[in-house]
Amino acid sequence: FAPHNAGGVGVFDPKSDSFTLVDISTVISGPWKFNGAATVGDGRVVLAPYFADGVGVFDPKSDSFMFVDISGTINTDYKFAGAATADDGRVVFAPYNAGGVGVFDPSNDSFTFVPMSSSYNFYGATYVRGRRSGDGRVVFTPFSANGMGVFDPTNDSFTLVDISTVVSGPYKFNGAATVGDGKVVFAPYQADGVG
Repeated sequence: FAPHNAGGVGVFDPKSDSFTLVDISTVISGPWKFNGAATVGDGRVVLAPYFADGVGVFDPKSDSFMFVDISGTINTDYKFAGAATADDGRVVFAPYNAGGVGVFDPSNDSFTFVPMSSSYNFYGATYVRGRRSGDGRVVFTPFSANGMGVFDPTNDSFTLVDISTVVSGPYKFNGAATVGDGKVVFAPYQADGVG
């Protein structure tokens, strides 16, 4: 589990129904550190920076934590909210206040920032897969944005799909999941229904 206010990474073992907290306070402390997590091919878990000035990388094999500094790339709070692993193995972060998409490459532990033409608030990310539309794009959950964010990792492009005729208002949805047929489901926050 990504530590938001906790002093460590939460690890749940479903085999024994046990929970442990791996302390990371010697590396990073303070409130609202990370928001969202995604696993990568080598088994590590990548944590999306929210207030943190870096990407968190947790290795459950060794219970070790690494911090990849991104302060030279983006300097704002409420950076990203949500993470999803794309086909190419990179982790894509949903922009909350960042003004662009964050992309972490676990093959060399590097971070790149893809600016957007406008600033949108999203709260969640999911990789699109399945029979219906498994095209490898990452979809961002509309929070206060008037559309879904769609990021194509094949060319690092961003598109906003307008949903204002279907649902309006602030704080629409929080979180996303891709189901078996490729549809993306958004959990309602203040919206009157499931997206």
